[in-house]
Amino acid sequence: MTFDSSVHSEMLPVPEPRDGIDYRYVRVATRGETDGRNFTNAMRSGWEPVSKKDLPELDYVLSDMNHPLQDRVSDAVVVGGLVLCQRASEIGKRFKEQASEEVRKQVESVDKNYLRDQDSRMRKFADRDSKVQFGN
Repeated sequence: MTFDSSVHSEMLPVPEPRDGIDYRYVRVATRGETDGRNFTNAMRSGWEPVSKKDLPELDYVLSDMNHPLQDRVSDAVVVGGLVLCQRASEIGKRFKEQASEEVRKQVESVDKNYLRDQDSRMRKFADRDSKVQFGN
């Protein structure tokens, strides 16, 4: 089971792990105010609310939702404005690969810009490897 958020705590119910499925709690409300933007962003990223019917081991959790998103998460596992969501692990893997590629391109661009006016008499540092050595 993978939780992509620091929201997880011992106070939240945790479902039994399933192959190919990641779980995460998504904030839909805070301090009595609906956080529709956060919920919508999660849905766009492939997260779907988990129905209590799909996880009978969490059937004891009482939903405490009372706001405009109630109809979208009415039978979901909801704790204190957090909705338990799931998505295929493959989707998360693709998101991570895309983010890694974007970061790689950004680093490459910064390096090219920094090193473009390099003088051969005094070379700029371009080696990204580091070593830790103790003693001799």
